[in-house]
Amino acid sequence: MLKRKLSKVEKIIIIAAVGFSAFIIGFAVFMQRTNKDIYLPANFQGWARIYYSVPNAKPLEKKNGAYQLHLDENGYLVTSTALEDGTGRDTYFIEKDGKYEEIPHTQVIENERKRRIHRSEYHYANLEKIANQLAINKDTFFYEETRAAKTPDGKLYYLQGIKSVELFYVSEKWESMLYSPSTFPDSLVYITPLKRKLTSER
Repeated sequence: MLKRKLSKVEKIIIIAAVGFSAFIIGFAVFMQRTNKDIYLPANFQGWARIYYSVPNAKPLEKKNGAYQLHLDENGYLVTSTALEDGTGRDTYFIEKDGKYEEIPHTQVIENERKRRIHRSEYHYANLEKIANQLAINKDTFFYEETRAAKTPDGKLYYLQGIKSVELFYVSEKWESMLYSPSTFPDSLVYITPLKRKLTSER
């Protein structure tokens, strides 16, 4: 059986299709981040906070390719590991009777899909909380690359650094997918308890 030769147009279409497919695959791989296993203390309810890129803090350990994040009794964790961009899998666990149980992302209850983990967000540092600690007319450099200064009349000027704060809310029971917590953390920043020494002036 004779094989038909492809026309120039057909060759161009095939090359374009292969190139586009390679681009999509490469982009998807590039946008991936490390998966995370997040462990919550028993009976935890409220806002959990994770602070990344903090100098002298412990780096996150990995297990089966996923970061292991063990939050304390207040739902709080500080790590020197950087916050990664991209898509990945986050699995949440909560302690119960000395063991950790996985919290499903969603669950159907009484014909309604519900969840317990809400408003997973990433934030920059909130420098207004530490404005009174800044030097007048002199730049201060923070660990997460924010650069800030204060004028004599109290105005704050800064160049924002990287996102370094992860927040999410854990409800006591399964709530509607549209549920929104009535409160929000008044301070997003690890800079607040920085022991006055986490900044360095250059």
